[in-house]
Amino acid sequence: MARYNDQGYAAFTRALDGEISAFYNNIHGYASEKTKRTEVVQRLRRFFTDNWSDIRVEAFGSSVTESGLPSSDVDVVVVVPTRYSNASDPAGCLRAFQSVMSNGNSYALVPVNLISSANVPVLKVRDQRTQLTLDISCMKEGSVHRGLQNTEWIQSRIRQYPSVPRLVVVLKELLRRHQRTDINSGGISSYVLTLMVVGFVMKRQNTGDNLGDLLLRFLKYFGQDFNYRDHAIMMAQDGDVVNKSDLRRVLDEEPSTLLCIQEPLDAGKDAAKTSERGVLAVKAIFSDAYNRLNRLIPAAHDRYYNTIRSNLLGEMFSENKCGFTLSRPL
Repeated sequence: MARYNDQGYAAFTRALDGEISAFYNNIHGYASEKTKRTEVVQRLRRFFTDNWSDIRVEAFGSSVTESGLPSSDVDVVVVVPTRYSNASDPAGCLRAFQSVMSNGNSYALVPVNLISSANVPVLKVRDQRTQLTLDISCMKEGSVHRGLQNTEWIQSRIRQYPSVPRLVVVLKELLRRHQRTDINSGGISSYVLTLMVVGFVMKRQNTGDNLGDLLLRFLKYFGQDFNYRDHAIMMAQDGDVVNKSDLRRVLDEEPSTLLCIQEPLDAGKDAAKTSERGVLAVKAIFSDAYNRLNRLIPAAHDRYYNTIRSNLLGEMFSENKCGFTLSRPL
């Protein structure tokens, strides 16, 4: 069990705080990563402007909130004016974009795959200069794009709680090491992970909290303490944890059997619904990471508690040996 008040714990979390900040700054603290992503979006805008002068391109997601890894895709939405006959057909629009892009262009953008059957159709495009992948969706001008709205909401919370993107990046790297970074790999989506962090921090961050303390508490909470079967997180109420039976009165759908997180801007939706298959694996990873870090905390009576070993995150990132199965108890 973690000790939250003794000197050994305080020294440990200070050291961990420094490593988290250094890890985040190594990715987002320098202009190169942001410049690379900005440049590819600008090039995509030129492609559309040169072929359809009145079509707009807007970025959203982790590239905007600065909570992604270098390997993270760049999410963009193409806003199509109503004068185009297929403006109400996202898959049709993306198919037209793919056709023009496939004919060769000077923008170094190569279409890879059109996922037209998804709830939100996506055209995956590879940028040959940066090797980044763009996920392009599309919407009719004047309609609502939930990704743009959710990004604005997350940005507003980041302004209140600057620790959010730092924790998200470290947790994403932890899941990447275990190949659980998205729902297709048997993990959870980047958006769901971000909501977990936002909800957690909103309820727990005080002026004196440091990143090391927040990370340890997050890993223990979602790895060992949170009741996935019976409880849900209400983002519309600042991350309140409630019984799923109470949330059923609000949701337009049956809540997920495991992780259930109410959408912050659409109170009737469960944001974690599509991530359910990976919840148990992610829970096990968080639990193992917590145990790895917790056993490194020096004893309260250890007079050497101010000389904490380095590379604490490296120990946390180390792959565990446990198997992830749906039979794992909650």
